[in-house]
Amino acid sequence: YEEYEELEKKLKAENSWDRNGYLVRGGFWRNFMSKYPEANNMHKKMMHVTRAIRDAAEEKAVDEDILEKAIDLKWQGQCNCPYWHGVFGGLYLNHLRHATYSRFLQAESLLESVKKDDFLEYEIFDFDFDGKEEAILKNRHLNIYISPACGGSIFELDYKPSSINLLDTMTRRKEGYHSKVAGAGDEGYSSKSSIHDRLETKEQGLEKYLVYDWYRRVSLLDHFMNVDTDVFKFSRNEYEERGNFVNQPYDSRLRDDKDKIHMALQREGRVWINNVWASVLLQKIISLSSDTPGFEVLYKIDNRSEFLLDSIFGIETSWALLAGDSPDRYYHIDGKKPKDSRMVSIGKIPESDRLGLRDEAFGYDIILKADKKLDWWRFPLETVSLSEGGFERNYQQSVVMPVVRLTLPPGESTSLKISVDIKKL
Repeated sequence: YEEYEELEKKLKAENSWDRNGYLVRGGFWRNFMSKYPEANNMHKKMMHVTRAIRDAAEEKAVDEDILEKAIDLKWQGQCNCPYWHGVFGGLYLNHLRHATYSRFLQAESLLESVKKDDFLEYEIFDFDFDGKEEAILKNRHLNIYISPACGGSIFELDYKPSSINLLDTMTRRKEGYHSKVAGAGDEGYSSKSSIHDRLETKEQGLEKYLVYDWYRRVSLLDHFMNVDTDVFKFSRNEYEERGNFVNQPYDSRLRDDKDKIHMALQREGRVWINNVWASVLLQKIISLSSDTPGFEVLYKIDNRSEFLLDSIFGIETSWALLAGDSPDRYYHIDGKKPKDSRMVSIGKIPESDRLGLRDEAFGYDIILKADKKLDWWRFPLETVSLSEGGFERNYQQSVVMPVVRLTLPPGESTSLKISVDIKKL
C-alpha cells in the first residue's frame, strides 16, 4: 500500500499520471481474502452455508418456508461491507462482521432445526481453500472449527443460541496509512481534499496502539516463553517465543464415540533451552459431547530433551464480545468482578482455577476452568484503522491465557485440562 501511494505521487509530480495512471491499478477484491484470513473465513462460511442450503433443497430435508428463510438470511450475509477494508465501513468494524456471521448462523440453525436435539456431527474438508484440511465439530449449541495445519488452533467458535461467532477476531496488521498516524491531528481538512487523504484522528496518541502480530490471533495457540515474560510484554509482542508451536502444523486424528467426538492433535516440536533446540512433544485432545454447550481440552507436555524445561507455558484463547468498555460485558470469578472487570482491562488474575466472561447484552456466560490453580492473563486487542471520520481505535477482542511455570526435568511430563462452558443467561 505504501509503495503504491509513493508511485502514484511520483507519477503525479512528474505530470504523467493522466497518461500512465491507467497502468497503475489497485488490487483485485479477492486479494483481500489473501491478505486477511478473517475476510476469507467469512467468505468461505458463506459458501459453506450456500452448500448446506443447496443440499437441504435437493434432499427435501426441510420445509419450503424454512428453506426460503435460510436463503434470505444467507443473502443478507452477502452484503459486501465487511469483506473488504476501505474508508467506508469494512473488515475492521466488528459490528459489521458480527451482523454477517449472525445471519449465517441463523440460517444454519434453521437447517438444523429438523435434527434431534442431541445430534453430534463432524466434517473434515478444506474449509478455507488453503490446500489443507480443517475439521468442524458440531452439536446443537456449538460449531468448533479446528485447523491442524495452523497450530492445532480453533479459528471459529459459533455459539448458536446467541447466533454469535465468539472467534470473530482480528489480527493486528500493518496498513499503509499507519505511517501517517503520528502526524494526524484534529484540526480538520480542506474541503478540496479527498476523503482518502484526510489526516484527522478521533483521539490523540493512537500511535501507541500500532502493535503488529506475527501470527493469526485465534484460540488454542501454544506458547513457550522466557520466565521473565509478563502479560504486558506479551500483549505488545515484546517477548521471545521459545517454542515452534504457535502457527506450525500438528498431526491430527479424530475419534467418534457414540456421544462424544475427540480431535487428537500433537506436534513434536522444539523449545530453545540452554542455547539448543530441545525436543518437546505436545499433545492436546479437544472433546465435544452431544447436547452440551461446552468442550474440554486435555494437554500433555513431554520433555524429550536432555535439559530442564524451564519456561512459561501459555494457552492463548480469544473472545470477541464486541464491546470492550461496556458495563454489560465483563470478567468475573464465580460472579465476583475483579477490580477492573472491563474487557479492555489488562492484567493477571493469580492462582485461580477459573475465569468467566459475561455478556449480558447477548445473554451468555463463558466459564473457563482449569484442573489446577494457575495464573490468567488478560488483555484487549485493538486496531487502528481509517474511516470516514479519520483514524480511529477499534476494539476487536480480548485475549485470555491460562499460564503455568514449567520446570520439567528430562524425560518427564505434565498435563493440564481446560474446559469451556457457555451458559445462556
